[in-house]
Amino acid sequence: MKKLKKILLINWLYFSKELIEVGDVNFLTGKNGAGKSTVIDALQIVLLGETNARNFNQAANEKSQRTLDGYLRADMDENNPYSRRGKDFSSYIACEFQDEVEGTSFVTGVVFDCRSDGSRQERFFIYVGTLPENCFIENGEAMEIPALRRYLKQNYAKAEIYDTQKEYRRNMLSRWNVHNEQVLRMMKKAVSFRPIVDIQKFITENICDIPDKPDIEAMQQNIRDYKRHELLAQRQEEKLAALQEIGRLYREMHQAIDRWQVQSFLVLWAQKEVKQSQIHRLELEKAECTANLTAAGERIREITTQITQKEDPQARA
Repeated sequence: MKKLKKILLINWLYFSKELIEVGDVNFLTGKNGAGKSTVIDALQIVLLGETNARNFNQAANEKSQRTLDGYLRADMDENNPYSRRGKDFSSYIACEFQDEVEGTSFVTGVVFDCRSDGSRQERFFIYVGTLPENCFIENGEAMEIPALRRYLKQNYAKAEIYDTQKEYRRNMLSRWNVHNEQVLRMMKKAVSFRPIVDIQKFITENICDIPDKPDIEAMQQNIRDYKRHELLAQRQEEKLAALQEIGRLYREMHQAIDRWQVQSFLVLWAQKEVKQSQIHRLELEKAECTANLTAAGERIREITTQITQKEDPQARA
């Protein structure tokens, strides 16, 4: 899965520099004019890979008069102190994504070089890596397109700047592992917050891609069947996990029994060795006692003979 992690806005309407951290679930809240649609309009330029202003601020008003130049030069309101009209500057919109499968990050974005005469030049770019700490700002100013080319070439091995929006969209979808531009039409409806009032038309145009009118009731039944089978599959997975746990405990039990038997054998063997050592020691003591007894017997006989001789004078003669 590719997750949006950060959004960088440089010189975009009233944002001179804004780095927005994005989580799994996000809410944009604020009063009218706080900048909610400003962020969404910036986001859709990078996600859709186009600078067409037809979808700008659709959340607020489908007849919105917001324009790309108005966002870049910040002159949609009269006497705006943040206006950049009549100035040379560069604007950036960049998004940092995280590839949870590969454990890597990549950045997609667009840079606008705006001139004081009202002209502008734009380039979309993609590179593998994260948003730089300098946020594409050098010497207090946002990098122009030539400086960005040099910066990306020096710091990122896999970096591309595209001359056409079509080429950018193709590579952006490839980076998302999507190979059908139909998803861009769906994103265009989602990002601009236009309500979906005809569900059948939405499904036909963006999901089914079929000429005939879809059977919504049958599709709903299929969804219910899918949910039921999904629940059954989940229960089977839980049973499988329980069986695997039982198998693991059974193996651990037998391993414990085997260890106990080995340890019991070693204890009995050690006790046998101790007994044999005691028997051997006692046998040596017995042999020693027998030898001492024999020697004592011989000594007694010698002493007895001597006593007899002393008591019998004839024996002495």
